[in-house]
Amino acid sequence: MFGDKREKEEKKVEDLQKFIERYQLEELDDDDIKELYDIYRTSDFSFVSGLMQQNFIIIKILNKINNNLEELKNK
Repeated sequence: MFGDKREKEEKKVEDLQKFIERYQLEELDDDDIKELYDIYRTSDFSFVSGLMQQNFIIIKILNKINNNLEELKNK
């Protein structure tokens, strides 16, 4: 009974890690990653998948730009 719950939690953590690696989201905040992961898991349509991949790329690039701007601002 408890083993099944533990296995589900481990699988969820593993799936989340794969998601982070697949879309290279390591630099995002944990809350943002969890929110994106929840959105990703609830999408059922194939065309949505393509749009989501594009959005993740845009999010990653915008995050890098934001980090660079913060660094410049702090100089």
